[in-house]
Amino acid sequence: MAAQCRAKGVTGAGVVLGTRCTFRGLTLSSAAGATVNVYDNASAASGTVVASVILGANGNAHIDIADGVLCENGLYLDTAGALVGSVRYG
Repeated sequence: MAAQCRAKGVTGAGVVLGTRCTFRGLTLSSAAGATVNVYDNASAASGTVVASVILGANGNAHIDIADGVLCENGLYLDTAGALVGSVRYG
């Protein structure tokens, strides 16, 4: 059984966590639609993509990774479009 994780609320692009962590998943929604990429990076939209989602208008996305993905540099969320939700990490 995987350890518990934390969730950080997000509404747009930016740093989720600036240190090494385990990406556990995300839950997002968008009224107008959005393209979302989560990077193994502490400060910019570059590096290894650990998740990618395209949301249509009034779309939702849920990714759950029980064992997680180790992100050596942190987590950065990049988005084109408005969204609301959370990114989970441990």
